[in-house]
Amino acid sequence: SIINRKGGVHLLLAGGFFIVIINLCLAFFVPYVLLKFLQPYPYMYHIVNIYLLYTCLAARCLRDEALNIYNALERGIEGARYRLSFIVGRDTKHLDEPEIIRATVETVAENTADGIIAPLCYMLIGGAPLAVVAFAPIRLGRGIHVKEGPLRSGMAHHV
Repeated sequence: SIINRKGGVHLLLAGGFFIVIINLCLAFFVPYVLLKFLQPYPYMYHIVNIYLLYTCLAARCLRDEALNIYNALERGIEGARYRLSFIVGRDTKHLDEPEIIRATVETVAENTADGIIAPLCYMLIGGAPLAVVAFAPIRLGRGIHVKEGPLRSGMAHHV
């Protein structure tokens, strides 16, 4: 494995760095160039721009997950615990109804900042290209996971 070679960990870190930089550049320049290309066509420009902006907002997703937990709670606590486990990192097996409600509200409130407020700020500052860049690390983090070794997810800061 590359980790066992001399300097292997540093090669992996350098590779990860370049993956992030390339993705951030692509996340900015693809929407930027596309929108520049579409500027002479106002209807297409606005359709694509609105779509790009829409993809950066997570308002409906947050609402849907909170409603799924609410509906499951009406049917029984086990289903609500299960649905809650989709949006929180903690163990939900022993939570009672008030704790489930509290965890749901806390998670929606925290994710509102990341999924709605922050994208709106980036949209105001730099439009769709900057908003897409803001979400590239989140999407990238969901797609790349190291399962073993010193760079396993959550352990890279110990290297």
